[in-house]
Amino acid sequence: MGIDLHRISLGALIIAMGMMVDNAIVVTDGIMVRIAQGMDRKKAAIEAAGGPAIPLLAATVVAFMAFFPIFASSYDTGEYAGSLFTVVAISLLLSWVFCQTIAPLLCMAMLPDPKEGQVDIDPYQGKLYQKFRKLLGFTIRYRLLFLGSMIGLLVVSLIGFRWVPQLYFPDSSRLQVMIDYWAPEGTRIQQTDANLQRIEQYVAEHDATTSVSTFIGKGPPRFYLPVSAEDPYTSYGQLIVNTKSLDGVNQLVADADAWVKENVPEAMVRVRKYAVGAFDDWKIEARFSGPANADPDTLRSLAEQG
Repeated sequence: MGIDLHRISLGALIIAMGMMVDNAIVVTDGIMVRIAQGMDRKKAAIEAAGGPAIPLLAATVVAFMAFFPIFASSYDTGEYAGSLFTVVAISLLLSWVFCQTIAPLLCMAMLPDPKEGQVDIDPYQGKLYQKFRKLLGFTIRYRLLFLGSMIGLLVVSLIGFRWVPQLYFPDSSRLQVMIDYWAPEGTRIQQTDANLQRIEQYVAEHDATTSVSTFIGKGPPRFYLPVSAEDPYTSYGQLIVNTKSLDGVNQLVADADAWVKENVPEAMVRVRKYAVGAFDDWKIEARFSGPANADPDTLRSLAEQG
């Protein structure tokens, strides 16, 4: 299938594991109930697997289609997280095939026969089922009250989303900082080199730094999927800074951002951490920026006002 094993595909497999068992549970429970009621094993397996086959397939399709918009995205997000849909879809479809083929055979071979005197006993007479039946009857009897409370909870949750941080892709845990440098258009590469040496000297002497790699005229080869390479031109440069710890990343970002604003005013310099998802590619009409440790909510509010 050409799907690589990485953060997203592995995470998709973990997500799918929580849903893969649902189909098999439905079939296994149906077979177990029928066997407990005295039905022949083969007939019980056929009825329990064949009866809900189409509804289970429909539920499976609905479950993995929830991830399709990510796969269909034409932006970098689709390239980076597209395997989320692919892995979940394949896993859930295979789980449906399993519940229609292997699960009934295993149930026929492994489920115990009912003990004498327990045949035809209703398996839904346990205390848990009785309590659930009472709860279900209460909600049906007072359905308007129940529906009203559910609508109220929905409204409360929608209002509560105002305080939920809006962050689709978090910062990466890489112990690296990326510094982009843009001099005015037409700047000679020799001048770009000289200015980058000043920045390199500062970050190299920072307590959090272990090593620095400088690229002049263009960025490094694409070694990290979410980061797209910058087009080559003489006025651009990039520094990749390795740090000692994650705390050092935060400290270096704040210190370097303040230093370049004061000491390199003739160029646009951007200091940033790596992210788990796609980076901003500047396809916007206006950009609101602040210090490296600025409050994102404040910047977002200013952008909305603009």
